[in-house]
Amino acid sequence: MKAKLNVSAGLLLVTLATSASAGVIVVAKDSPLQAFESEQARRVFLGQQPFVSGHTVTVVYQKEGEIRTTFEEKVVGETGTNLSSLWFRQIFSGRSRPLVEVSNDSDVKARISSTVGAIGFISDNAFDGSVKALYRY
Repeated sequence: MKAKLNVSAGLLLVTLATSASAGVIVVAKDSPLQAFESEQARRVFLGQQPFVSGHTVTVVYQKEGEIRTTFEEKVVGETGTNLSSLWFRQIFSGRSRPLVEVSNDSDVKARISSTVGAIGFISDNAFDGSVKALYRY
């Protein structure tokens, strides 16, 4: 009975750990943008949807690291050179503005707070009241 209880508790912990989000798509806390669905988030971060609810968006990416890799895999579905190629086509066709790259979660929060229409992603543990969450992944 005790072994069965320990296994059940272990499964519960694994379930809770895998259901937690890895990151958050965020905007300035006073932004008029509302919660996103996964496909809308994907389109915005691929440069395919430069306007959201009538507002021009500026996409802010983190340059490198685990948070970017996780974001690309879970939200965008493209990584590395494939993602770069998609962005270059969007920019050179005039359909999107160039994205902004910053170094870390703090830089993302600073950039979206100081840039009208900016949207970025941060790790879940960096989320606080200084920004507004649109989508958790």
